[in-house]
Amino acid sequence: DREHMMAHLQAMGECLTAAEVAQAMGVMQSMPAMECDRWTARLLSLPPPEAAALVRSALAQGAP
Repeated sequence: DREHMMAHLQAMGECLTAAEVAQAMGVMQSMPAMECDRWTARLLSLPPPEAAALVRSALAQGAP
């Protein structure tokens, strides 16, 4: 449900720096909706620390 999703994303965000969160949000907002949905589903399928590590790795490579 939406409450669970928001809690998961918040926990993931707590593993990232503020700059990483801002950068990731910018990247996701520029994605087509279907790609953003797939990326979000992938992040939600991982424990928050692993999702944060995936985001960090994707940002280091230029984009998810």
